[in-house]
Amino acid sequence: MKKTIATLVAVTLLSLGAAFAQEAKPTAKPAAAAAKSAAAADKSAVAADKSAVAADKSATAADQSATAAPVTADQKAANKKAAAKRAAAKKVAADKKAAAKTAAADKKATAKTAAADKAAAAKVEAATPAPTPEKKN
Repeated sequence: MKKTIATLVAVTLLSLGAAFAQEAKPTAKPAAAAAKSAAAADKSAVAADKSAVAADKSATAADQSATAAPVTADQKAANKKAAAKRAAAKKVAADKKAAAKTAAADKKATAKTAAADKAAAAKVEAATPAPTPEKKN
């Protein structure tokens, strides 16, 4: 009920603010000055909107805090246990991720070493002179 009344009051204030902020008065100012005043009116309407939203939020927060039940010791313990469980699950996930990263790095290093060994073996084989055929006399 309080929330509905607060919302109705906020909407009423916004509509009144918009009606007065956008009311044009005939003047002999140049077009640039008129554009500036229109921009200023828009800014004031936006500011009024923001203040109404802030007032509505504070009214809602006050309403919620007035109706909130006090937290019991059992609820506190359950909340603490749930938080510890979430933290443990997060740690396990981080450990798994780290293990997977390490395994990937090890696999990459092994492949690199194997490629280097293969290249070294090919180099040694290329450096070994080919056997010369024996000449028949």
